[in-house]
Amino acid sequence: MANEREPLLSTHTNGTSSRGTSSVLQRWKASLTESVDPNNCHAALTWQCVIAGAADAAAYSQTGTWVGFMTGNVTQLTIALVTTLLHNPSPPSSISRIWLSSTAVLGFIFGALIATWIDSHFHGKHRGKLVITALARGVVFAVLVPFLAFYGWSGWYGMGVLFVMATNMGSMAVCATKLGSTPYSTTVVFTASMASLFSDPLLPLSLSKASQTRAKSLFALIFGGACSQVLMILTSRYFGQQDSSFIFDGEMSALTLKAHESKPIGSAFAIGLVAIFEFICAYAWFTAKTEQSS
Repeated sequence: MANEREPLLSTHTNGTSSRGTSSVLQRWKASLTESVDPNNCHAALTWQCVIAGAADAAAYSQTGTWVGFMTGNVTQLTIALVTTLLHNPSPPSSISRIWLSSTAVLGFIFGALIATWIDSHFHGKHRGKLVITALARGVVFAVLVPFLAFYGWSGWYGMGVLFVMATNMGSMAVCATKLGSTPYSTTVVFTASMASLFSDPLLPLSLSKASQTRAKSLFALIFGGACSQVLMILTSRYFGQQDSSFIFDGEMSALTLKAHESKPIGSAFAIGLVAIFEFICAYAWFTAKTEQSS
């Protein structure tokens, strides 16, 4: 009799488990179709600041090029163009700078265009869009880890990595902009955030709510950059590698990496950290408060 009942118990248990799993999936699906409250998603936006700082630190330490700070890139690009035009022969460093800065700028623009196209199909506050795009950026950063560990930043490989990283940053900037969160949109607004913060009439006794938000974005950027740099230094020391720098190889007519190492493992670890931050950001978007319908 006991043996006859066992299949029935097992079937009942499996049925309950299936219904429970189905219920969870339905709740997740319903949540992804909701709109997040722009005024209550600071956790996800703060993680975006951390990501911007960490990604910029990883790219700039190896190439002298920003992937999120386009003001710096355009300024460097302009200087390099003028220097190249007024010197004959053109300095190799200026030609290298033109390639690197223009690659980052074009990548950022490409990412912004992609994000805008996605936003035309899903409104800016759509939770599913925010979660999936953050996950996609995390996967892209994760793919770059073995690529960097194997090829490094040399030549066209390095330029490809810069382009992809800048594309992710452009996408992320549009994401925050569509939510109306200027302090979190790009790294360039941190200059304006700092100006607004230190011009707050309540400083130093207290801070207005807007200034608190701006202060949070500044500290998040610093935290991300510090984490990335510390990880690069420690891992490079552990693997016995040295710092590297880009030069222009006139014979090959391409960028080459002049360095003591062929695989800058430190920056690969830093990009891996950025990928982890992106996955955390995706979770923060998933758990952000839902916008209440009026």
